[in-house]
Amino acid sequence: MHKLDIRKGILTVYSDEPPSRPLPPVAVDGPGRARAVNGTISYMPPLFGLMLAGEVIRRLLQPFAVR
Repeated sequence: MHKLDIRKGILTVYSDEPPSRPLPPVAVDGPGRARAVNGTISYMPPLFGLMLAGEVIRRLLQPFAVR
């Protein structure tokens, strides 16, 4: 968007928190390969998607709100 010089007017969800380093794979006892550990907050991206969708619906329905 910045390359197109669009700097405002677009509804977004973002975090300005720097990312953390991924954990190394966990070794397994016995046959098989090392496994990656999923993050404990793997639900956050879908949750923010739902929050953004809710805001879009709210804005679409705003003209029909009873006052």
